[in-house]
Amino acid sequence: MRSLTPAVHDPRIGTTPRDIIESMSNSDGCDGCTRRTVLQGLAVASLAGGCRISLEPEPGSNVDAGDGVDAPPGIGTGFAMCGANMCVDLAHPQNAGLAAVGGNRVIPISGDKILVVRTTATTFNTTSAVCTHAGCTVRYVAASTSFACPCHGSKFALDGAVTQNPATRSLKVFTHDFDEPGMMLTITL
Repeated sequence: MRSLTPAVHDPRIGTTPRDIIESMSNSDGCDGCTRRTVLQGLAVASLAGGCRISLEPEPGSNVDAGDGVDAPPGIGTGFAMCGANMCVDLAHPQNAGLAAVGGNRVIPISGDKILVVRTTATTFNTTSAVCTHAGCTVRYVAASTSFACPCHGSKFALDGAVTQNPATRSLKVFTHDFDEPGMMLTITL
């Protein structure tokens, strides 16, 4: 059986988030690895390095898990853990929806989902996509630049504030940094 070494510890791979994401989406060095071997390696890496991995989005949600395959962060999804933060490579094809103003994507992370919305050419909104009323996945409504919960009708402003009940608590807002030349959005978790 082949051993799978986590890509972030490979000295041949660069240290930038883009290098890490590209290395994780590249199958070189693990030809013939089975899905089971890769998942076992990810489990070991997450235990050893404290990575946050979410393998399955909520059924029926608007969560984008990359290419439709069970894909934890970094495996061809365009996002990966970078230290304690989540790095989103905006140049990655899976993030094409974030190229235009009004584009959005839900990114699953352990215990939460982050809804990323491009609000201008250089600014983003990063908010929890989990409704505070009943835990459903909220959706971005471009026409009203707000969030709406499809389960019970709660609505939220871009700053996470409740604008329509039944929810009574605001959505969690994540701070972030956008490196425009590098096309990398880093979300502080």
